[in-house]
Amino acid sequence: TFTFTNSGNSDLEIYDTESDCGCIKVAIPQKTISPGKNGVIEVVFNSGGMIGKQLKTLEIQSNSKEPKHLIIFAEVENEQIEIKY
Repeated sequence: TFTFTNSGNSDLEIYDTESDCGCIKVAIPQKTISPGKNGVIEVVFNSGGMIGKQLKTLEIQSNSKEPKHLIIFAEVENEQIEIKY
């Protein structure tokens, strides 16, 4: 769960999200955030079929001047397979 504050002077409108992987699911309970208020973006990362170091990105499309990005770093372990770096 990512929590943020709208530090702008007008409502923040979140339109959509775009991920670099189908393994990420996003929920945005409130898509309009008033100035000074907090918002939440809930992200679920499904690591099924993955192993090792993972880097996933998520772009938040809104009415802000530039898109915002969230980055997820993960070390996925599998008890049946051992990889040495």
